[in-house]
Amino acid sequence: MICDPLKICQHEGLRPESFQILVQQLTRLVAKVETDLGSVVLKADTTPNDATWDARNIKLLASANFPVQKILAQGEDPVSYIILSWIEGEPLSIESPLAAQFEAGQLLYRIHHLENRPPYEREYGWDAWMKGWLDVVLPWWGKQEGVKPQAVEAAWRGFESLKPLLAARGNQYMLQDGRPEHFLIQEDRIVGLIDVHDGQAGDGGMDLGVIGVFDEPLLKNMLKGYQMDKEEQEALDQLIPFYVFLRRLAAAEWHSRFGSTSISKHALKLANTFPLK
Repeated sequence: MICDPLKICQHEGLRPESFQILVQQLTRLVAKVETDLGSVVLKADTTPNDATWDARNIKLLASANFPVQKILAQGEDPVSYIILSWIEGEPLSIESPLAAQFEAGQLLYRIHHLENRPPYEREYGWDAWMKGWLDVVLPWWGKQEGVKPQAVEAAWRGFESLKPLLAARGNQYMLQDGRPEHFLIQEDRIVGLIDVHDGQAGDGGMDLGVIGVFDEPLLKNMLKGYQMDKEEQEALDQLIPFYVFLRRLAAAEWHSRFGSTSISKHALKLANTFPLK
């Protein structure tokens, strides 16, 4: 492990009793720690100041009354870490009550249109950012068994056709890693939004694409709660299939190197079944 969860909690004045590892990677650790105050979450990373991203996004969303975790402590020694309150709930899925699925769509719409959202400050446009993703995943895709060069060429053509629309995007706030399991529900209500580390200026359509990576029926139900106007609907009708395809390939490529082989294969199969044209 990159750190001892019990020692960090002790250092912050908590009385830890035990812990359970939720995520463990070479540079990252997430643990549920039982303390005298109840359950808490410790997130730690070897990247300096990594916890500031969690803190920034939690504070931003909390100021707009979203159900995010409370920050209990934060530090940089021995690694960058943050201790957060534990939110009890079940992860959102297509099996969740419809009311919760619709509410998740409403919540995403509100997130994407935050009044105090940070500005887009990259030196290149949103379309160039998306091309950067494709520059990684399409060459990888082309090396996979059964993927023909014509499919990769068609995907590049599909991107070029969307490029003018993509160039006009990037001014919303997005979670970027807002997977269904990051929405927690109790009964038929959303009670928690967790893992908001990657939130930043971008395109809300990306978040909708992330939902559809493995669960398109859930995406359809969430869209029923996503209160967009006609112009936005026309744009997202074109962009969501692109984002779903992109994030499927990104998931397949990432998991092939760092994560689960079964998830990588499943994501790749879905990308192959519904490629970008």
